[in-house]
Amino acid sequence: MDLETESLSTLLASVRAATALPFKSPFGNLAPDSFVAVSGPSGSGKSRLCRDLIASCLLNGKAAVLFDTDATFDVANFSEELADKHSRHLDLLRNLHIFSPILSTAQLAVSIRALPRYQTKKIRLEIGLVVVDSASSFYWPDRFANAPADSSLHNVFAALGQIRAAVIVTNWGLAFAETSGDDHPSYKQHLPVFPVLPEVGASHHAPSDPSMLPHLTHHVLLYASPTPASQENTTLTPIPSSHEVIGVVRKAGSQVATFVVEHPKQR
Repeated sequence: MDLETESLSTLLASVRAATALPFKSPFGNLAPDSFVAVSGPSGSGKSRLCRDLIASCLLNGKAAVLFDTDATFDVANFSEELADKHSRHLDLLRNLHIFSPILSTAQLAVSIRALPRYQTKKIRLEIGLVVVDSASSFYWPDRFANAPADSSLHNVFAALGQIRAAVIVTNWGLAFAETSGDDHPSYKQHLPVFPVLPEVGASHHAPSDPSMLPHLTHHVLLYASPTPASQENTTLTPIPSSHEVIGVVRKAGSQVATFVVEHPKQR
């Protein structure tokens, strides 16, 4: 069932003064066991959404961790944005820990597994949010190198599933799936391993077996409006900044919300 559509900036602005986790997001509260996938083509605002969620986490007095696989996160620009929201933005910025550059899927898995040890030495606050932007970064290098991407990606997601913090993972949307089960489009999954939403009634909590994949709690799909009349076999191109971008949030068994991403400037 669709909820009333609002702008992303309005939804985020309404929760800037929150003081404790679970912190708010455009798709509801993000509890410490939330595992969210954000999928969309280039220009759809995946990184923009991650930046806003990181800011919300820092403003809530928690630490945030970013695995910036493409080395595109602009710290100076983010600092300016944070300064507009909090007078002591530099103090908040010290609670953002960025791992970049990351050179392979295997290195990403090792870095995530090392996070608990890093936390005990370097992070003074509780971690509220861990972001991987993007899980798709090594898709083409892994394919051309015949690298064992299945195993490395499995290790990435299994390690993320053991983290006691909200997790956000971005993922490319390269082509529409033939059917989505509702009035909104879905994307074909190009990665050989990726978490999915659980069946209705199933638990989404972190697996007791650290080698198992976690389930998603939310799957956010970003797409340009209007969508192509025929979505089948449509290969997606970057979304121009002049186009409106719609976000669709799905949870187990149902779609729960839509929101508008206003003029995204990042992929």
